[in-house]
Amino acid sequence: MRTSVLLATVLELAEHGYQGVRFEGVATRAGVHKTTVYRRWADRPTLVLEALQEHTGGQFDIPDTGDTREDLRSFLTSIAAFIGTPLSTSIFRFLISDATTIPELASFGLDTWNRRFARAEHILVRGVARGDIPRGTDTAVLLQTCISPLYLRILITREPLDDAFVAQLVDLALRPD
Repeated sequence: MRTSVLLATVLELAEHGYQGVRFEGVATRAGVHKTTVYRRWADRPTLVLEALQEHTGGQFDIPDTGDTREDLRSFLTSIAAFIGTPLSTSIFRFLISDATTIPELASFGLDTWNRRFARAEHILVRGVARGDIPRGTDTAVLLQTCISPLYLRILITREPLDDAFVAQLVDLALRPD
């Protein structure tokens, strides 16, 4: 029941935005009675935050193959595959547009990204240690520089997130000075 309600919430969110998420709509989509939803989730913010955590909260694997280029390519490819789905694209568009007016959602987004960046930065820190990335490189900024174009494509330009683009990002990030 929990899984179906959270999935229904994400689908409602992608289709109607935050203001359009209604317990009745979620219950209907999940195939449960609305009192079932009300009993477990006290209000819309609680329900939406849990649904977003379930959908976007999974951690991406942080590869460690011994090859910085391959690790970064694999990591960026996994992000592109996740955010490039129609459902995830809709969710991210919502988070960008509505979350600034909903403090709980803004906080969720910031916390989620800070945790992901902290984990993923290890790929680049290892690259510095291996000599693949120049010492003194701000690895946090480099990671943001690699990931940002993926979101630019799904949110703004709507260009494809294909392997060729990911390879281009990795080449730019790891080019020798």
